[in-house]
Amino acid sequence: MGKTAYFLTGAGRLYSFGGAANCVAENVEFTPSALKACAFSQGYALTLSAEKTLVYDAEKKRVSYLKVNAAALGGAAAYADGKILRFARSSGGGSLLSKPLDFGTCAPKKLSRVFFSGEGKIALKISAEREEKSFSVAAGESVYPKMSGRKFAFLLNADDGAKIKKITVSYTVTGEV
Repeated sequence: MGKTAYFLTGAGRLYSFGGAANCVAENVEFTPSALKACAFSQGYALTLSAEKTLVYDAEKKRVSYLKVNAAALGGAAAYADGKILRFARSSGGGSLLSKPLDFGTCAPKKLSRVFFSGEGKIALKISAEREEKSFSVAAGESVYPKMSGRKFAFLLNADDGAKIKKITVSYTVTGEV
C-alpha cells in the first residue's frame, strides 16, 4: 500500500493525496493556532479547535468529529483531556455531519418533523442559522424540532449497534426567495 498525504485548505476542505487529490471533507471549521495533525495506518486525525478533533477513517471513507481537547497527536493516539486515546475502528457507532441543506430552495422554511428509520438509538443535533437543538431518537420514532431557517445541518451520533437506514425530514416553505 502506498503512502497518503493529507492537507487542509484555507477554504475548509480536507484532501487526501496518494497519487491523486481527493476531497474527503468539506466545510471544516478550524482555528489556525489549534491545528495539530497525525496520520495513522487507518486514517488521519486533525485538531480543529480546543474542543474539536476531526478523524478520517480512510478504509471506510468516513469523517467523525470528537469533542476532545487534544493537547498532542501522534501515531494512532492522542493525549486529550488527561488521557491517552487511541483512534481505532469499533464494531458500531459513529458520527455523521451533513453539509448545510436548503432542500432545493433558498426560501425560508420551518422544519416540522424528522423521522429515524433503522435500528437502535441516535443522538441528533440540528442547526439552523439562529438556533440549535438536540434530540435522542430511537428507530421508528419522530422528533418535532419546530425550527425556522433557510439551511439546516444535521449531526448524527449513533450508539454501538445502531443502523441508520433513512432519515426523513418534513418542512414547510414559509416565505419567498
